Amino acid sequence: MRHKQQRLLEQNIQHLESYIKKHKLEDISPEDMILTITEADPDQANFKNSKWLIKNLLTKNFLWEDIEAGKSSKAYDTLSRFLNIRKQWPESNLKDINQYIGLSGIAEKIKPFEITKSSGELKREEKAKIYEETIVLYDKNDYLVVIPKTEEASCFWGRNTEWCTASTKSKNYFDTYNPNGPLIICIAPDNRKYQFHKDSDPMDENDNSLEDITDPVLVELALLTEKIKHIKHIDYTNFRHCELTVQNDGLAIQYIDKDIENYPEICKLAVQQNGWAIQHVDKAVPNYSYLCELAVQQSGLAIQYIDKTLPKYSYLCELVVQQDGVDIHLIDKAVPNYSYLCELAVKRDGLAIDYIDKNIENYLYLCELAVQQDGLTIKYIDKDISNYLYLCELAVQQNGSVIKYIDKDISNYPYLCELAVQQDGLVIQYIDKDISNYPYLCELAVQKNAWAIQHIDKDIENYSYLCQLSVQKYGLAIRYISSKIEDYPYLCELAVQQNGWAIQNISSDTPGYSELCKLAIQQNSNMITYISSKTEDYLDICKLAVQNNGLLIKHIHIPVHTANYLEVCKLAVQQNSDALIYISPKIEGYQELKKIAKENINNISEEVNKTPENKNINIPDWLTNKEYENFIVKLEENVFPISSIPQNIFSI
Repeated sequence: MRHKQQRLLEQNIQHLESYIKKHKLEDISPEDMILTITEADPDQANFKNSKWLIKNLLTKNFLWEDIEAGKSSKAYDTLSRFLNIRKQWPESNLKDINQYIGLSGIAEKIKPFEITKSSGELKREEKAKIYEETIVLYDKNDYLVVIPKTEEASCFWGRNTEWCTASTKSKNYFDTYNPNGPLIICIAPDNRKYQFHKDSDPMDENDNSLEDITDPVLVELALLTEKIKHIKHIDYTNFRHCELTVQNDGLAIQYIDKDIENYPEICKLAVQQNGWAIQHVDKAVPNYSYLCELAVQQSGLAIQYIDKTLPKYSYLCELVVQQDGVDIHLIDKAVPNYSYLCELAVKRDGLAIDYIDKNIENYLYLCELAVQQDGLTIKYIDKDISNYLYLCELAVQQNGSVIKYIDKDISNYPYLCELAVQQDGLVIQYIDKDISNYPYLCELAVQKNAWAIQHIDKDIENYSYLCQLSVQKYGLAIRYISSKIEDYPYLCELAVQQNGWAIQNISSDTPGYSELCKLAIQQNSNMITYISSKTEDYLDICKLAVQNNGLLIKHIHIPVHTANYLEVCKLAVQQNSDALIYISPKIEGYQELKKIAKENINNISEEVNKTPENKNINIPDWLTNKEYENFIVKLEENVFPISSIPQNIFSI
């Protein structure tokens, strides 16, 4: 990032972070945004237009999609045209980009100065092809409404506009919008153009959002693409308007005149879109009972707005709880089949037990059903019921973690704790430490899951033994063990023996730390990356690492101009000649290292001679061109065909 880009980042980083969060731009950082914005600035030397781009992006005067393609973006294209055309203008004030708002403001200013071809200039066969790729929705009263089926057709109908879906000089977004719904273009009698799509605001030809739409045709298109908020006034006496409106928002039925033609049909569309619309439907409508059924099928919550005196109310309640058992709380307890509805609700979702009247006849049976369906429901069940102990056992067998919701004073609590731990060792964290079998439960927990050690009381008598069990089972559990316990160094040794990665969780102050590091390297040489260069015997540890994997020389932190570093380098190159890639040619002894590496190359050619069918030879990146040619000759002498050597190697 250049200095000027860095300055722009520092000045705008908080605003850019907010923009990223608000617009949910995944995998984009403020740094990425600045690089993209400056790439979209035609002034690549000084980025003079980048501040204007940032300001207008943050103030929503254009979208991120208008700039995200950098030099291929709509922003770059518009600014380039502006910078070229403004040379024709004598007035200096018109040349100042800061007086224009958004890309559409610039486009509107330069449009009269750009020469474009009319449709009459298209060849007849080209025009015929465009119409083949277009659906004509409406062609009356000097209005033309079309749906382009291809990018080419979109560019034709959108020519002389600033739409990203009609762009020919920057990235075109037709294929981004088209799969999600048709792109609708309207050419009005005054030849102005408008674009509609369900995933975008309605736009005029300068790419400005349309507000307070009043034109009848544009109102129809706004309703069709679900853009009601952009319409200044909806005629609720017009059946077509009402139909499109409730299909977009069922609750709009409340604004519609009940005397309108086909009102029952509009009510049906409304409740199909949103079941809650039933609250605004006139109960005198002929098909009200049917609409109530549609409403609860669309949303069970609609039951709260339905007249309880309706003959089929009980049936509607049944539909509701079959859909979501928890909705039992919305149902009148006086309904004749309430007990049956409660059973349906619990079978659908055990958590429904929380909303059921405890005084109903079959409550005990419902509690058992609930716990069998979901053990977590035990937290909502009355502790005073006769079969509570039995239900607790059922719950724990179904889900061990529910032990945290069970009353510690019940007689079989220790037994339930054992059942829970046998199912999941981590539930030890929810168990009362004062129960008689707590030490035994802790051992059981660690045997079940080594991570359970983090939840065990450090003051229990067998804590040290439990720690040993834990790290023997999974070395990384050492991270949860206090370094203050007496046998901590021994536990660290057990942990590293079990898993070398455990070294990253062990403090360098631990007695015998250097020996632990060696153990870790023997177990996994990559652990050198987690070992400090200040560690005692660091040189010996490094030697162990590179003897196992020479490429680890890149992670060695020994001063490069020392005999110790050269010694480690030799071991690394002996193990893998490619280690030379990570060693500076400026160090003393580099030629000696290269000699060692070349000896390894001779071994490669010998291997090729033994197995000429093996064509996958890795060519060392550190060879000079001359050395590479000699290497090729040696390979050819050993019947290795030159054609199998990758051609791009000559660029080394």
